[in-house]
Amino acid sequence: MHPFLRSVISKRILSSTNRLFPCSRFVASTPIYNPFISLSHYSTSNSSQSHPSIHTASAHIGDPLFCWKCSKKVPHQGFFCPSCEVVQPAHEPTETPHDHTHHHNHTHNHNEHPTTTTNADTNPSIPYYFSIFGLPFKFDIDPEMLASTFKKLQRKLHPDLYTLKSPNEQKFSEQQSIAINNAYKVLKDPYTRAQYMLQQIGVVLNEGTVVFQEGNESNVQGVADNGLLMEIMELREAVEESPPEDLKKIAEENKAKINNLVKEISNLFETKDFHEALSKTIRLRYYNRLQEELGEKLGKHI
Repeated sequence: MHPFLRSVISKRILSSTNRLFPCSRFVASTPIYNPFISLSHYSTSNSSQSHPSIHTASAHIGDPLFCWKCSKKVPHQGFFCPSCEVVQPAHEPTETPHDHTHHHNHTHNHNEHPTTTTNADTNPSIPYYFSIFGLPFKFDIDPEMLASTFKKLQRKLHPDLYTLKSPNEQKFSEQQSIAINNAYKVLKDPYTRAQYMLQQIGVVLNEGTVVFQEGNESNVQGVADNGLLMEIMELREAVEESPPEDLKKIAEENKAKINNLVKEISNLFETKDFHEALSKTIRLRYYNRLQEELGEKLGKHI
């Protein structure tokens, strides 16, 4: 990995991992940046829009939440009120210093609403997208289980099911549906999942840059790795110059590299080697793009 990346991560990030990785050898000393996709960008002031303006509720990690209808206490990221069973707003947790000190037991009851089988009693310190699906903060995810949970939640929370309900229920079901869709899109893909996990420890991987976040301060660095860039350039030249019959072989070889990288990234998150996890995630992005280009040339998804 490029020396500057290793140096900056060591100084700026590793002190923030203790909450998300409680068995980590690192000690948390700074709040963890949690830049999950904000639902506020779905709001609109344009009255001609067919859907209502969406403004998600905001809650500090660990603060109690209460049902908008019956005022009874509701779980963090819960979909329904356990008392009156009405749909709740998609509470978007905000993080401030010392927010990461609350821990709750996670229990399941498979005979109740999806909120109890997924995220009703989820530890509020678990990153938002993982908590939506009741998942631990780990890279390895069963894709079939994720898809199954996604479908179950949408069957309970799709806005079409609330057209005859109150305006609040219509608005909140749309919020929850958007949150579920966004979380599913991020978590189902290994690259965006790794990118999201890195965000939770203060590493925001953007197009061409990495932003290292520490509290309210940030440090922007480039991600260029000359060796990797040369490798990708050579591969693209090979793609441009190869006859169609050779492209399939190149695609198969590149797909194998992607699969191996995903396994490596999983192991690196498991062993908490975030230096290399970042490096491999950057590499995965380039290989994914090359695979997309190969798919376009071959005229199919590969």
